[in-house]
This record gives sequence, C-alpha cells and structure tokens, in this order.
Amino acid sequence: MTFRIAVLQPIAHRPGEDEANVADAVAYVESAAQQGAHFVCLPETYPGPWRMPATFDPTAAMVEAAARLGVHVIFGTIESIDKQAATAYNLICMAYPDGRPPARYRRTHPNGPWSIPAAPPGSSSMCPAMSFQCSTRCTAKSGLRCAARCTCRRWRARWRYAAPS
Repeated sequence: MTFRIAVLQPIAHRPGEDEANVADAVAYVESAAQQGAHFVCLPETYPGPWRMPATFDPTAAMVEAAARLGVHVIFGTIESIDKQAATAYNLICMAYPDGRPPARYRRTHPNGPWSIPAAPPGSSSMCPAMSFQCSTRCTAKSGLRCAARCTCRRWRARWRYAAPS
C-alpha cells in the first residue's frame, strides 16, 4: 500500500488575527487533496490558537474539510484546562476522511507525561497529559506523535509519523 503525505509550513497570522489561520488551513488542505495527498500535516498548534485565552476552535472546520475531501488532516490547537489560570493542553489532532470525531493527543513537552501551561517566563508549573491514539487507513495503522528535544536552549518539536505495523 502506498499513500501521499503533504507536509505544510504556512505563515501564521499574528495573535488577534489568528482566527484567519482556519480559513487558510482549509485552503491548504483543499490544495493538498487536489494534488493527491492522503494525509495533510499542518504544523504544531496550527491553525491555532496557540496560547490562552483560546478565542476560537478550528476542530469543526478541520473535521469538515477532511470528510469533504476524503483525507486525514493532522492539525494543532489547544484545549483549555483552566481559563482563570490561563492553562491549556497543546493538542495534536487528526481529522478523518469518514467524518468521525478527531483523535486528540495532549502533547507531552518536555518529555514525560506533562504539558506546560500558559504561564509567565521561568515558570515550571506542569499539568498531566495523555497517550496518543491510532487510526487505520485501509490496512495501514497510523498514529500521532510529537517528539521534543532541546537545542540551543530552546525547545523544538518535530513530527513523527508512526509507520504501518
């Protein structure tokens, strides 16, 4: 079995205008699907939002686009934990071509079962996260995973595709 993966790196709109990322993301997914992609991978926390307060949720638009176009869409957003404390999980989600509810992985960053809440610089407060989910496309299994590593005093994330087993 073969399949095509589209990996996108769009330029995001700044906070306050970032809800426009959702329409842009749908257009990118449409373009990738027209070019034969089976999986469309958007960057971490794109189309957003990527920080609290979360003023929009791209999930419905991504689920609709995936179902309408018959592709898997991997996208990022956040899930509010406590609005008053401005804490949120960093989510990696996968919308399916059949329109079912998306897989939602509460990303662990740094490594371990933890997620860093929105907090002032220097804060080390963390919240528990969860494991990733898998999906089946035809006879192949795919999953969501994001690996973190420390480089030049900055945390960077990179996508990993869980190959068919």
